[in-house]
Amino acid sequence: TVSRRHVRELVIEIDRYSCTDPAILPKSLYTVSGMLVKLKLDNVVLADDVSSPVSFPSLKELTLISIEYPGGDEHVKRFLSNCPLLENLYVDRCLEDNVTVFTVRVPSLKTLYMCDAPYKDGYGGERFVIDAPSLETLTIDDSAGGFCVFENEMPNLVTAHIDFYYRHPGNILSSITPVRVLYLRLSPLEVF
Repeated sequence: TVSRRHVRELVIEIDRYSCTDPAILPKSLYTVSGMLVKLKLDNVVLADDVSSPVSFPSLKELTLISIEYPGGDEHVKRFLSNCPLLENLYVDRCLEDNVTVFTVRVPSLKTLYMCDAPYKDGYGGERFVIDAPSLETLTIDDSAGGFCVFENEMPNLVTAHIDFYYRHPGNILSSITPVRVLYLRLSPLEVF
């Protein structure tokens, strides 16, 4: 139906309180969605089939909230690498996402919001790797005390919202030096 009707914006939200079994999206979502410009997925399990190609050639905005990735880290990398025009990415992780290191390598990305899943692996459990040289706006909400690695410089970074609860943010702050506007919220236990 998405393909036949040339749908440009698709929102799939599953009520997590009334649904006892996770909703698994069909593999066909990966291939029939060539016209999609905006995709929002909330509380679903992405199908994991390495034989099925993933293609979102027109996707510019992607929201992933409480998503399970059966293929783990590699599934996330493969999914995002097949979004060549992606400009806006919003990720709110869940405890069951099956991802150790959430890697965002998207050269076209301009806005990124990353929120961890509190207490997933205990203190220091969350991990983000970001390689987005076109990034202009960055928001990181890290209440689990994980780490974030920036693989390349982000010379276009204008605004950064950094929210750390458990650990010293020195590594991230040294990686976002070109930022013009910085919103920084730290734990009252932080010591500089």
